[in-house]
Amino acid sequence: MVDLTKEEHAAITATMNRMALLMDEIGWATPLAELTEAQVPAVVSGHLARRPCHGTPP
Repeated sequence: MVDLTKEEHAAITATMNRMALLMDEIGWATPLAELTEAQVPAVVSGHLARRPCHGTPP
């Protein structure tokens, strides 16, 4: 087991939160093979597109 610093733990938590929001936007049941060309870089980098999804404002 690795002992994480407070900063490392905070970075992991922040990344997981961003990925959860991104997956909410994409859809948790979406297979990787069905990701759009725009979604792939977002998943890899962990960035949110921040665009309306399913009629929901960002």
